[in-house]
Amino acid sequence: MVEAMLCGRPVVGTEIAGIPEWVREGQSGFLADAATPKCFGEALERAWQQREHWQAMGSRGREDALRLYDPRPADSLLAIIMEAANAR
Repeated sequence: MVEAMLCGRPVVGTEIAGIPEWVREGQSGFLADAATPKCFGEALERAWQQREHWQAMGSRGREDALRLYDPRPADSLLAIIMEAANAR
């Protein structure tokens, strides 16, 4: 999902884990209410109905992904730990 967003593609995902933190319904992609064929099919249908907006949605998704994505999470975690240790 993150790779698709970084490539400027709208995504279809489910409302589980952290996906709703990344995907904004109708803005950068589409969210299925549950991980079932029926719910996912409904999300795909909404996506198909909005296909003329996919390029703009992909651009918004890329902006969101660049803001949220941490390419070096280990370094970020280490920095947080070091900051906490130095604050003591």
